Amino acid sequence: MSKSQSSNSKFQLISDSATLSNWCQSLRSQGHEKPYLLAVDTEFTRRDTYFPQLNLIQVSANSLPIALIDVQSSLSLAPLCEIFADAQVILHSGSQDYTLLDGIGLRPLRYLDTQLAYAFQNEASQVSYQNLAQSLLGVSLDKSSTQSDWSARPLSDDQLTYASEDVEYLIEIHSSLASSLSDEKQRWYQEECTAQYQPSPGTDPESAWQKIGALHLSHDRELAAGQALAAWRERIAISLDVPKKWIFDDDALLLMAKHRSLARGIQKQRYYKRYLGQNNLLAELKAALESLPEAPTHTRIKPRKPSASDKSAINTLKLHIASRCEAKHVSVSLVANRDDYQKALLNPEQSRLTQGWRAELLGDLPI
Repeated sequence: MSKSQSSNSKFQLISDSATLSNWCQSLRSQGHEKPYLLAVDTEFTRRDTYFPQLNLIQVSANSLPIALIDVQSSLSLAPLCEIFADAQVILHSGSQDYTLLDGIGLRPLRYLDTQLAYAFQNEASQVSYQNLAQSLLGVSLDKSSTQSDWSARPLSDDQLTYASEDVEYLIEIHSSLASSLSDEKQRWYQEECTAQYQPSPGTDPESAWQKIGALHLSHDRELAAGQALAAWRERIAISLDVPKKWIFDDDALLLMAKHRSLARGIQKQRYYKRYLGQNNLLAELKAALESLPEAPTHTRIKPRKPSASDKSAINTLKLHIASRCEAKHVSVSLVANRDDYQKALLNPEQSRLTQGWRAELLGDLPI
């Protein structure tokens, strides 16, 4: 990789352990007070795998060149883990970034999120980083590399510039948004950041059936078979790190659940020869089909159809929440999603609308 590609005055491409260690040491030696404030983003691909593949980590710490860390190279992230342990990390709409970072042991003291900070002072909850840079800082960002292949090497100059700009203005944007929050909203914002960035329990194959809509409408014996087949497919996809539809698609799963035998035409599945037709998987599938349970192992939750009085109560609740949010200039969709209304009506004590900062904002609910 040419020198022009590896670094410029704004960023530094890091692909070895020594360079990463030096960058982290420079941060420590410059006298930044702890906790360090870092802006972080990631680039990843998820086309041919079950798990997203992390390709690049971008880290900005103000006075240092932006670190573009090539995680596809053989480098130790231990120095960066130590920095994260003493840092607050700013993301923008960072749930996917968080999952990837947490998965490789990068765990900061706290996550902050510019999109959440925005939602605490605007009716809309969704805003792009590009729009924030333009509206708050007057900076226009080129997003032409958004859909580029981040797994290919070497990375182009355009990709490196794009990646560095994704964190270059994040600290300044967060400072602008956070400084506009009242003390009360600052507290609410910190609470919501903590709530949203909690460690994930990981993938549970036994719950894979819940994502197959047609199974929820099937009778119990078919549901039992579908639950077992969905869990089997999920475990195989995880072990091979391939998309689960490459094992067999949902249509084939539903047919096998209905007839408890190999789906007709399963050999015509696009990736049959590469996966299901190899490594004795077909024999394992046949064995699984022969031992399918008769009764569901997981309860199907059938939501209660709202009655006329329920609908009236929900509408009253929606109006109350909308009014409170308008008065406080907080996004309604940040406060409550569609499920929250009925959950609050059925079990108010366990509803998040009656807890924490939402309870402070909403007061006594009309339920």
